[in-house]
Amino acid sequence: KQWYQRRVRGDYRDDEGNATVYWWKLKAVQFIFVVVFEHFVFTVVRCIDLLIPDIPEKLEALIHLEDSFAREMMKEVIEVDLEQLEDMRKRIEVKRRQRSKYA
Repeated sequence: KQWYQRRVRGDYRDDEGNATVYWWKLKAVQFIFVVVFEHFVFTVVRCIDLLIPDIPEKLEALIHLEDSFAREMMKEVIEVDLEQLEDMRKRIEVKRRQRSKYA
């Protein structure tokens, strides 16, 4: 009867007030349950994360298309800039030659 009363009350101390072995085993089982359940939840969340894509396929294709278009535009801008730079160098060279004729 005394064991039953202690279990119902949740008092797992011996007569001296120290925690019993049963209490320590109970706490160990509770801790193990929490750790196992936590890992189970993390595993399920990770599986769901792997199965469901972050970005829809259509949006990913559109982003890829936009990136390639931007790269092409940058190539054209760089080519135009290089052509303009070359033209500018030629004009400067002509002006230098004209100045050297009059100097």
